[in-house]
Amino acid sequence: MYKKALFPAMVLISTSSIAQSNFQFGIGYSLFKTVDSYSIGDYEDSINTPLLDARYVFNDNVLIEGSYRLIKDDMCTQPSGTSCSFGGEYINVSGVDVNILIGRHFTDKNAVYYYSGIGYFSDSWSFTGNGINDTISGIQIPIGVGYHFENLSIEAQYMYRSSTSYSKSSFDINTSTSDTYFGSDLTVDLYSLKLIYSL
Repeated sequence: MYKKALFPAMVLISTSSIAQSNFQFGIGYSLFKTVDSYSIGDYEDSINTPLLDARYVFNDNVLIEGSYRLIKDDMCTQPSGTSCSFGGEYINVSGVDVNILIGRHFTDKNAVYYYSGIGYFSDSWSFTGNGINDTISGIQIPIGVGYHFENLSIEAQYMYRSSTSYSKSSFDINTSTSDTYFGSDLTVDLYSLKLIYSL
């Protein structure tokens, strides 16, 4: 199913004009957030971390993007508003994104650009307390808007991810139970703010 979803975008890339192509590199900051709802209230996990971004712009309408979100500790909040207790241990998370973006005005200067697209993510979750590691991956839908100056752009991006990728993962911090870390009533959001330089 994933291959079928990516195929039309790959065809569009292969037929685009190379004459307008260029490389872009950027830095940014991302906020990953999950809300896990239970009868007693919501558990929230958030990860604020820097990111590195690289892009290849095929033409005014198509580009491919790769991002790496640096490893950072997860911050968990209980329904009471207090921090989750992991016995002095930590959950470490890092991630990689690859997106095909389709939009308008990717090559225009001093102009607003915008896009949507389709992509793939792979997040590495590990708990220092028991050595459990898991990779959570799946399809994502990026939506973004930015402004080009001459060679510099500022951009805001939102990433939609299906909660199923997380609720079906085997990641956990307690090996004595059959439960996993993420529940079934889950929402997942990823926001990023990026500063991008065009070579």
